[in-house]
Amino acid sequence: MKQLLEMNLLKKRNIWMILIIALPIISSGQETEKGKLSVSLHAGTGNTINGFRSSDYNGFSFYGITNQFTYGLDVSYFLSDKHRIRIGAGYLQKYYGSQWPANYDMNYTKVTLYGYELSLNYDYKIYQKGKFQLFASPGLIGEFVVEADYQNFLDNGDSNYKLYNIYPQDEYPTENVGLNLSMISKYKLTNWCGLTLTPYYNVFLKSYTDSNPYQRFGVSLGAEFTF
Repeated sequence: MKQLLEMNLLKKRNIWMILIIALPIISSGQETEKGKLSVSLHAGTGNTINGFRSSDYNGFSFYGITNQFTYGLDVSYFLSDKHRIRIGAGYLQKYYGSQWPANYDMNYTKVTLYGYELSLNYDYKIYQKGKFQLFASPGLIGEFVVEADYQNFLDNGDSNYKLYNIYPQDEYPTENVGLNLSMISKYKLTNWCGLTLTPYYNVFLKSYTDSNPYQRFGVSLGAEFTF
């Protein structure tokens, strides 16, 4: 009888030891992201829609050039496990071109616009399975052009970077605000580090001196660190 009682006590002690060891492991697997801060570094490429004047101007005709380039940094705060606020800042480089009138020895001009963008977004986690997360992200975005380069290509094949008086200037908005829609796919390498893939679409209030709405779309790759 005494041996049976000792065996029961030993079994109960072993069960408690197993629970004590297992609880931290179980709780860490169910850890919430509420109250955590994330920092994301990202870079991407894309295109513009109506990122140029659609109508001719004094004999000049305009056209879009593909491949804009962006890179930036985002900071996010988790209000809950599914909801977070994200602010971002980034560098932007984009292009458009214009064909010169026939009575000049210029062929065309490639315009490169340099600027930065600021954004405020609301991210909602719509799906999670294992290490994969998916966020739907509407928000606001501001675009600010601070510099422009004009590369002129002559009929003889030469080129220069002069801004001629005859060339139409201020054909683009220097300050613009619009809507941002994006979808963030995140794969968690660890609890504090993950990789992101983000397709995005922007539509802006100001157009390029005519009525066609200016839009941007593209995709970016990034690394996100959670603290």
